Amino acid sequence: MFGQTTMQWRVLGLILVAAMPTSVSALDIKLDARAESEYTTNSARTNSDEIEEWVFKPGLFLSAKHESAGVELDADYRFHRRIYQQDAFDDESIVTGTGRLFLNAVPGLLDFTVTNSRTETPIRSINSASPDNRQETANTQAGPTLKFRVRGKDEIQVQYLYGNRISERTDNNADSHTAILRYVLNSSASNRLNFEVIQQEVQFQNPIAPDIESTTGQVRWERSSDTLNWSLIAGYKETQRTLSRSDVDAPVINLEMQWQAAPNTSFFLEASRDVRDQSEVLGFGSTEFGQRLRADSDLNEIFTDTRFFGGLTQKIGHTNFTLGFLAYDEDYEDVLRDTELAGVILNANRRLNRLTTLDVRMRYFKQEYTDQDLESDILGGSALVTRRMSRRLSIAAGVYYDERDNDNPFFQASNYDEWLATIRVDYKLLQ
Repeated sequence: MFGQTTMQWRVLGLILVAAMPTSVSALDIKLDARAESEYTTNSARTNSDEIEEWVFKPGLFLSAKHESAGVELDADYRFHRRIYQQDAFDDESIVTGTGRLFLNAVPGLLDFTVTNSRTETPIRSINSASPDNRQETANTQAGPTLKFRVRGKDEIQVQYLYGNRISERTDNNADSHTAILRYVLNSSASNRLNFEVIQQEVQFQNPIAPDIESTTGQVRWERSSDTLNWSLIAGYKETQRTLSRSDVDAPVINLEMQWQAAPNTSFFLEASRDVRDQSEVLGFGSTEFGQRLRADSDLNEIFTDTRFFGGLTQKIGHTNFTLGFLAYDEDYEDVLRDTELAGVILNANRRLNRLTTLDVRMRYFKQEYTDQDLESDILGGSALVTRRMSRRLSIAAGVYYDERDNDNPFFQASNYDEWLATIRVDYKLLQ
C-alpha cells in the first residue's frame, strides 16, 4: 500500500510546506491522536457464518488551515490502523482525507493550485463492503493558471492541470492532462460569467483499458447575494477512446444552489449530468461515524452520470437538522454496471450541555442494478455521544446499524445486517 502512495504523500508534504507563511502563528495546525475500539456482530458483512469480534483502530488526525492574500490552505487527513481480533482479515492501514492549496504566485498574473483526495469505498458495490471488498482511491491534480486582463475587470485565463490517480488493489492507475481556456466576464462583484473550452486526456497504465480524450465547451454563470448563492454550468462534451471503443457525445449541466430562506432555515440543491470515467464519490475524502460510501472503484470505463441531491437544514433550539433526498443514475457504455439509486438522509446534531453533543444519522436507499435484475434496500442508522473532558481530552461512545436486503435469490450471499458499538478517546497533541 505505502509503495503505491508515495507520490500522494509527497504532494501532501508540498501542500503543507509551500503554504507555510512567514509567521508560523498564522498557520492553524491541529494533530489529534485517537484510540478506538469497535465491537461488530458481522465484520465480514455476510448473511451466514457471521464473525463477531473487536476491531481496534488507533489513529492520527491532521488538519491544517491558512488564508491570506496570497495563500489558501485547507487540508484534513486521517490515519487509522485496523487490527482484527479474530484474524479472519489482515490488519490494514487506512489513510483518507482531502487537501487543497491555492498560491497567488504573481498577483494578477499567475496562480498555482494543488488538490488531493483519498477515499475508501467498495471495489464492487453490488457486493457487501467486507474488508476484502474495500480499497482506497487517491486523486491528485496540480497546475498553474495564467491570467491576462483584457477589458475592465474581464480576464482571459489559461490553465493546465496534471492529474494522478491511484487505486490500492485494482488496476486503475492513470495520469491525466487537462488544458482549459477561459474567458471570465466580471460584470459585478456578485455576478460572474465564464466561457470555457476544456481539453482532457486520461492515460491508463492498464494496457487493455482504452485511453480517453474529451473536449468540452461550456458556460458557467455564478451569482451571489446575502440570501441566495447559485452557479449554473451548461455545455456539450465530445469523448473519444482508443482500442476501437465507441465515442460518446452528450450535453453536460450542473446546478448548485444555496438559499437562506430564514435565519434558521436554508435549502440546498445540486443537480448534474456529465460523461465521467470515475464516480465523484471517489473524491469524497474521510467519512464520519454512521456514514458509508457506495461506488464501484475497479473500472476504467465511461458512463453518463446523472445526479440530484437536495434538501434543507433547520435549527430548532439547540438541535440542527439536515434532511436530504439523493438520486443518481450511472449509465455505462460498454459494461453491465448500470446503477440507479434513490433515497433519503436525515442527520441531527444536538448540544446536550456545554460539554456534551449528540449526533444521529439515518438513511434509507433503494439501489437497482438494472443489468443484473437486482434491487437492494439499504438501511442504516447511528447515534454518537461525545463528551469533552478537558481542553485536550474527549471521549465518545456510539452504536450503528447497517442492513442490506436483495430481492434476487442469486445475490442472497450479499445480504447482511450488522450491529456495531464503538468507544473512543481523542487527545489533542497540537491545537
